[in-house]
Amino acid sequence: MNKFNLTDEKWIPCLMSENSAEIKPQMRSLREIFYEAGNIKEISGETPLVTIALHRLLIAILHRALNTPRDADEWAEIWREGEFENQKIEEYFDAQKHRFNLFDPERPFYQNASLREHEGKSKSPILFYFQGESPATLFDHTNEHQPLNLKPPEAIRLLLAFHLFDVGGTKTAEKDKDFAYASPLIQSAVALVRGKNLFETLMLNLHRSDPEDDTPWTFDTAEDLPSWELSHETESRDRLPKGYIDFLTWQSRRVILFPIHNEDGDIVVNKVLVMKGFQIPDNFRREEKELFVPFRALPKAKKNQSPWVSIRFEEEKALWRDSLALLQSIDGKQIRPKILSWLGDLVSSEILRNEDTISMSFYGFTVDQAKPLFWRQETFLLPLAYLENPKLVALLGEVLTLAEKVGDSKHIEGEKSGGILNEGLRRLAYVLVKPNADEGIKPKEENIAPILKRLDAGSLYWSRLEPSFKSLMVNLPKDKTSDDDGKEIFGRSQLKIWAKIVVETAQKAFDSAVNSLSGSARELKAVAEAEKEFYGKLRNLKAENPHLFDIKNKTEVK
Repeated sequence: MNKFNLTDEKWIPCLMSENSAEIKPQMRSLREIFYEAGNIKEISGETPLVTIALHRLLIAILHRALNTPRDADEWAEIWREGEFENQKIEEYFDAQKHRFNLFDPERPFYQNASLREHEGKSKSPILFYFQGESPATLFDHTNEHQPLNLKPPEAIRLLLAFHLFDVGGTKTAEKDKDFAYASPLIQSAVALVRGKNLFETLMLNLHRSDPEDDTPWTFDTAEDLPSWELSHETESRDRLPKGYIDFLTWQSRRVILFPIHNEDGDIVVNKVLVMKGFQIPDNFRREEKELFVPFRALPKAKKNQSPWVSIRFEEEKALWRDSLALLQSIDGKQIRPKILSWLGDLVSSEILRNEDTISMSFYGFTVDQAKPLFWRQETFLLPLAYLENPKLVALLGEVLTLAEKVGDSKHIEGEKSGGILNEGLRRLAYVLVKPNADEGIKPKEENIAPILKRLDAGSLYWSRLEPSFKSLMVNLPKDKTSDDDGKEIFGRSQLKIWAKIVVETAQKAFDSAVNSLSGSARELKAVAEAEKEFYGKLRNLKAENPHLFDIKNKTEVK
């Protein structure tokens, strides 16, 4: 019998704190991961999707093995110890070791042994995903003439990500059960709070769990089990998650790996069979259950459609521009990841320090229907002061609004114009298309769009602003003064620095766009019109916000 037990075999890629000069990942088993958590700097999979899948598995194991924390005091006790209770973890793995064998004949980990009887269907193309570094290789269409030949450590890492991020659509047919919904984390920016080492990272993502007060949501301890402890295999049917641990280890597909021994005698997986698994019904309120995903309201939701949609990565919009929604919940409008609310409680209880800064990463996979587009990871530093200080978050909102107004204000609620930079270049495109047209007559959008796309000033503007914004996020809570009445004021210096950077960045993006033109008479005329539009609106912006630009009278506006 082929054996690969995840509790003892080395399969999780880690960067070790004790050897910072060594950047090559070192593999660890599940037991070693928890025993050495304080010496592991981080876990990093071959793709962002594998990385977040590994962490969600470890969080589920911790909740199940430790049966804690039920409140802030229990959480604080573990935090102060600086290590997990190894005896409980050892006892759990000893009791469940038979369920962690990747190739077990009866209950292979994260798989369905009963699918082996369908092996003949593997003659059709088999889909196994996330075996590449670009969208072009995101889906690997493999058959018996193009074997996968995955080593067990790689196979299990990809399998974990597969259950969370598989696209919807037709799977290997089994009667009429071949169409599956997308897996739970498709089209979502999934949060992971990071600490100085793996112990801190796992703790910062370990939400209190207590069925007696329905936290993190209503569940029955006896029913809320990880997939490997269920008494039955994954089935092709709709059902609601029994609880938080069940949801963390959700089996959206039925899968079986087919191992063989290669020429060197090593075990490799050369075929995979995939079928529809558990499907989450439409009435599941994901925005109330998922702890690591931000949501925004969907004002015009269709019938049988959730009124909430997860915030996701967009190809032409960096996630930091949604920072307000990532950090703040507003009734009826947006919901921040619930793990941040839990950390806010720990700050309020003075278990975590308000003045400390943590790292926050978001991972996601964006698709167009069933077509994969890209995966992405975005990380920024987050001062804990934002979690319980609405004034700071509101100020961050002003910062983002200013950037949108200068760059592209169509993302601001209630704003119809395209932003100062965008409108200036639109004027350029108007004159290029119709140099003799009356000012009130605008060319058709299909004639304007290709020019704006070619100039691409927006991409330059937003990419150059990103490092400045992330720096401002860290510095804003430190920029604290008092007014004449002794009230706390944030941002007197930082807001002025930001306003200056925003304007200068827009000017550089505008200049870069117009300098890319050939300099013909027609283009020079268009540039003159565009400069009049662009710089005129910048002057108006400064006049309307004298506190940001140190303007005392109108003669100072340039």
